[in-house]
Amino acid sequence: MNSPLHRDVVKEYTDAFRAEGLQVMLYYSILDTHHRLRPGKITQQDIDMIKAQLTELLTRYGKITALIIDGWDAPWSRISYDDVPFEEIYRLVKTPQPDCLLMDLNSAKYPPEALMYTDIKSYELGAGQRISRESNRLPALTCLPINSAWFWKTDFPVTPVKSADQLVNDLLDPLNKAWCNFILNVAPNRDGLIDDNALQALAVIGKKWKNEGPLAPLPPTIMPVISSNIAKRQPAEASWSDDMNIMDFATDDNFHSSWESNPVDTFDAPPSIAEFGVYDERR
Repeated sequence: MNSPLHRDVVKEYTDAFRAEGLQVMLYYSILDTHHRLRPGKITQQDIDMIKAQLTELLTRYGKITALIIDGWDAPWSRISYDDVPFEEIYRLVKTPQPDCLLMDLNSAKYPPEALMYTDIKSYELGAGQRISRESNRLPALTCLPINSAWFWKTDFPVTPVKSADQLVNDLLDPLNKAWCNFILNVAPNRDGLIDDNALQALAVIGKKWKNEGPLAPLPPTIMPVISSNIAKRQPAEASWSDDMNIMDFATDDNFHSSWESNPVDTFDAPPSIAEFGVYDERR
């Protein structure tokens, strides 16, 4: 409303989608270079602004089915869950909209077996993130632009878009069968319209893809982890550690590093199945 357009485009968007029987999902970027929200420099005033913006989005536009948050705990923004506390934002979202699914685009950092700081695991194909279609047992989402980039460029109307066959056969169908929603981004041009080549591709996708009905329910899983990591960067001590895997790796908040104890230590306790690693009932 403060732009030269002086129109509430969020309301126009939500009204237009609901008029076509579609549910509404919103996108929000924690990274905000306009307001100079930068890692390590977030103030309480910045957090209050974020909360006020989210409260406006979640109280003025009816039921919001899902909210995707970008640039939070991400390598390109480095704004952490300590800079902007995740649990406070999560509870703020769930208070006016308890059924709203809150997604943070952070799956590259956390193990695929748990919901860490998100209601749905979100994988960005363009960033090289891949979901396991064989072993995934969590609600998931992945995304890709139909063009060469997310935001409209002047060559888009004359540059071929991605193949409809590839999008349906290699992505949409197999991902859906792995409990993974596929978001296909189509960038509007400067007039707010979809270019003809993208529209033609979408029509072909609509003919090739067949809705085969809902999947079997997902297996039960634990609730998302939303609280801060109280062990993060806390002192750690050990009687022995490998030089390349020291005890500080146990509290560095990095799932790609680990602490290794002395492999030659022995204990008086009898061996267990866990120590053998593999259980063979023939023994």
